[in-house]
Amino acid sequence: NWKHSGDFGKETGAHGGVWECPDLFEITVDGTNEKKWVLIISIDTGAPNGGSGTQYFIGDFDGNTFTCEHDDVKWIDLGTDNYAGITYNNTPTEKRICIAWMSNWQYGQEVPTKPWRGAMTLPRELSLVKEHNQYVVHSHMVPSFQSIKTNVLKRDTIDLTDIFIVEHPNFNQSEISFVANLSKNIRLQFKNAKGECLILEINPLQGEIIVDRRKSGFVNFEKRFANKIHVCPYKKVAKDANISIVLDWSSVEFFVDNGKYVMTDLLFPSEFYNVLEISSDEKNAIGNFNINAIESVWKEKPCST
Repeated sequence: NWKHSGDFGKETGAHGGVWECPDLFEITVDGTNEKKWVLIISIDTGAPNGGSGTQYFIGDFDGNTFTCEHDDVKWIDLGTDNYAGITYNNTPTEKRICIAWMSNWQYGQEVPTKPWRGAMTLPRELSLVKEHNQYVVHSHMVPSFQSIKTNVLKRDTIDLTDIFIVEHPNFNQSEISFVANLSKNIRLQFKNAKGECLILEINPLQGEIIVDRRKSGFVNFEKRFANKIHVCPYKKVAKDANISIVLDWSSVEFFVDNGKYVMTDLLFPSEFYNVLEISSDEKNAIGNFNINAIESVWKEKPCST
C-alpha cells in the first residue's frame, strides 16, 4: 500500500543516465552534534570520467520529502569503478559502512577475467565533514582493515630531489601510505618487467588528482576502458595530508586527504607490479612512508586474468 509522499531530483544533480540504488540516511557531522541527511544515488552513465558513477546530496528529510541544500554535483568517488554502493544500517558501532560494485557499465561485461567478472570495493566508513561552510562526505578504510596488514618497509622521510625507487615482490597485494603536502606535485609509477605501468599523480598546478591506467596491462578489451586519463578536481592547499593506496591484483583504491578525494579504478596487469617510482617536479619530500603487505582472502592460488 505505497503512498506517494514527495519528489526529488528532476532538476538536481547529474542526469546523464538512469538513477538507481538510492540510499538515504542521517549522519552526524564530524566533531559536532549537528545532523544532516545524505542521499546517495547511482547513475548508469554520465559520470565525470565516463560511464557509471555515484553522486550524493546533502540536505534534510522531513519524513516525506528530501530537500537538497546545495547546487553543485557531488561524487562519492571520481574513479570509474565505484558504483551502486549501499550502506549498512544498525552496525554495532553505528558507523555508516559502504560497499560498492567495483566496475562500470561501459565495460563490466567485457573485463578479461574468468570464471567471473567483477568484484566489490573494500568496505569504507563514510563520514560527513564541514569545511568552509560546505559539507563533504569522506571515505575511510574500516578499522578492521588494519588486522590484515603487515608492514614490510617504513621510512620516516623520503627526499624527492631524486626519484625514489623501491622494489617489492607484489605491489598488487599491498597498501602504500604516506604524508604529503597537497600544494606540491607528486607522481607514483607502479611498474613490472613487461613494461606495464600505472600512474597516480597529485598535480596542484592543474588542480587535479589523476589515475592513468592507459598502459597498466590488458586495456584493449573495450575501447573506453583506457581511452583517457581519469581526473579528480581538487583544491590546492598548503597542508600535509594522509595518502593511502590499496592495490589488488585487478584494482587500485586511491585515498587522498583522509578520504576527502577518492578514486577507484580497475586494472589488469599481465604480472604483478614489483617496482614503485616516486618523483616530484619540485623540491619536495614525503613523510611516514609505509609499504604494508595485505593478507589474501584466498586459501588457494587465485584464477589468473
